Amino acid sequence: MKTKLIIVATVVILIITVLLLFYLHLESKKEVVQQFRTEQLVASRQLAREIESYLHDRTQGINLLSTFPSLQNRDMKKMAADIQTFFDYVKKNHIKAVSVYDEKGTIIYSTTKESIGRNYAECDFFAWAIKKENKDKQFISSLIQKTDNQTAPLPYSRFLIAAPIYQEVKNTSDQKPTHKFVGIVTSTIDLEEVVSSFLPMVSA
Repeated sequence: MKTKLIIVATVVILIITVLLLFYLHLESKKEVVQQFRTEQLVASRQLAREIESYLHDRTQGINLLSTFPSLQNRDMKKMAADIQTFFDYVKKNHIKAVSVYDEKGTIIYSTTKESIGRNYAECDFFAWAIKKENKDKQFISSLIQKTDNQTAPLPYSRFLIAAPIYQEVKNTSDQKPTHKFVGIVTSTIDLEEVVSSFLPMVSA
């Protein structure tokens, strides 16, 4: 009888031990998963802050460029020099092109030479730019679609930041100068490169 009781007690203890170990395993697994999720959330938020700061700097840069007299007065020789100087400074920040459009949406100068002459009057960023209430504002486009396959356009990792260009028009001495819309300036950015450049910082 004692032997049976010992066996039963041993079995019960073993079952309880196994159940406790299984419970501890589940709790440990939950803790690891929760820790991983927390780390991922922190990394995602940090990445979002880095990209937000990056976009803020890029929009300020393109807004500054839109105030250059060469762009406002369409001085092509000086414009080319100013744009190239600006591009040389910002291209290390994943800027792939800087382009200037006239008031009809046609590119009149670009660091991507093959883009000159193309018209973007029907695009959302140009429709936004021609509205007077958007003076001194910047527009961030959705991702550009590849146009080499018109039947099945593919997502592209590049997007545009656009800023309207307004020329100051002086009136008579007793009137305040007015501002005339003369085009836009855009920078083309590779989003994939931007995200890739920040990943090592948030995963460290």
